[in-house]
Amino acid sequence: MGRRKVEIKRIQDKNCRQVAFCKRRKGLLKKAKEISVLCDVDVAVVIISNRGRLHEFSSNNSLTEILQRYESHVEAEKENSAEIQVPEHSKYSGFTTMGELLQTTERQLEETNDDGLAVTDLIHLENELQTALIQVRSRKTHLLLESAKGLHEKEKLLQEEKKHLEDNVNITSQNLLFSCMINSTFVMLF
Repeated sequence: MGRRKVEIKRIQDKNCRQVAFCKRRKGLLKKAKEISVLCDVDVAVVIISNRGRLHEFSSNNSLTEILQRYESHVEAEKENSAEIQVPEHSKYSGFTTMGELLQTTERQLEETNDDGLAVTDLIHLENELQTALIQVRSRKTHLLLESAKGLHEKEKLLQEEKKHLEDNVNITSQNLLFSCMINSTFVMLF
């Protein structure tokens, strides 16, 4: 008998809810332990029940150390995101109209890169490469189809030749058998 799919919503019956909490808490802590052992990572799990009880697991016996590492990571992420947002805002804040922004973008597209090609030239080159690639693939497909057709024709010729040879062998074996029969009859007569 298989398991039935459990609908994820709040369990209304208090006793059933408590039983599900205990079982799922144990399963969650077991999975946390497994991932810390298998992948050699630091794992911390903190569960606070609706009765206010604290259940915790930490893979390196120092939950506070993992929490401090987490807090420092979050602070570093906030600082990095703040540094990234300020330059982007100031880069485009000088443009008063959309027209000025479009003109600047067009100028950047027409500027040459290190190879001496403008972006429009690169786009044109990419389109030519795509066209050439399509032509090469088409030619390759055409040659493969012709080759396959030639091989099918050779196969038919070989099958016809095989059939012709088999017929000749049958006729020859019949003639040999007939001549053996005549010879044996001729020998019996004398």
